[in-house]
Amino acid sequence: DIRQQQNSEMENSSDKSPIVGEEESEYQDYPHGSERDQPRLSSVDLQSLDLPELKVYKRRWYILGLFGLLACHQCIVWNTFGPIESSTIYAYNWTNWEAAMMANWGCIMFVIFVVPLSKLAEKNLRLTVLIVSGCVAAGSVLRCCHAFTNSFVFLLSCHVCAILNGISGVTVMAAPPLISSHWFPPDERTTATSINQAANMLGNGLSMLIGPALVNVPPDCTPNNSSCPSKEEIRRDIDDYMYIHAAIAIIILLLFCVYFPSKPPLPPAPSSAIQRMEFWTGVKQIMRNKTALLLCFAYSMGVRVSRVIC
Repeated sequence: DIRQQQNSEMENSSDKSPIVGEEESEYQDYPHGSERDQPRLSSVDLQSLDLPELKVYKRRWYILGLFGLLACHQCIVWNTFGPIESSTIYAYNWTNWEAAMMANWGCIMFVIFVVPLSKLAEKNLRLTVLIVSGCVAAGSVLRCCHAFTNSFVFLLSCHVCAILNGISGVTVMAAPPLISSHWFPPDERTTATSINQAANMLGNGLSMLIGPALVNVPPDCTPNNSSCPSKEEIRRDIDDYMYIHAAIAIIILLLFCVYFPSKPPLPPAPSSAIQRMEFWTGVKQIMRNKTALLLCFAYSMGVRVSRVIC
């Protein structure tokens, strides 16, 4: 009887104690820092997470290329008169201040519109892109008015174009990370963002080549020099340059109207479906982060120095 009682107690205690094999099947001994040093999730646990359906679309490269085209052309329009400054001074009697002010409008408008356009891009990226591409197209078309008006109206239209194009620069600089997070998986986002940023810088370089190739006045030219082209010839060359800008801007706007959704039907990664932080909350956190402030300072100094040199 005593032996039977001891055996029954051992059986009861074995039922209550964990089985080593079952415990090792859930928790395995992996090196510290490994992704597997956490408990394995069962199929029931994975279903409880309610993960969204994921899909990576091939059309993401079209979205990237179209926005990169806008970024490139926006910078070409921004730097229209810098490379041909001597020609505009010769043809329209502009001063150095008037030619430089065309580029300065971009920086001024960026400071004014960075907050409203950034918030609008978070809510509706398609609407934001349509607005800014429309600004580039409208401003470029306004500069084609010289054939129907006088030089003073042309100068005013150039200032209006610089203002509208400067407004669009906010989205051109701020939207690439948003496009990358919406359309690209995590391992492609750095590449996608870099392509868009490089496209904007490419426009700066192309304007240095295209402008002087289409509109060029020898440095020793004066109005009294008969061997130099006349002012009317240089004005026609500038008008042709404006027509090219306007045509490209209109084509880009039409392409955006045809197809450019804010985001794909299904996210490419779980992080793409996460609700973003509220705008002002994010600004406050950045202002308290010394590392983020140093990165912003380093980036802004590099960009501003390069723009001043150009």
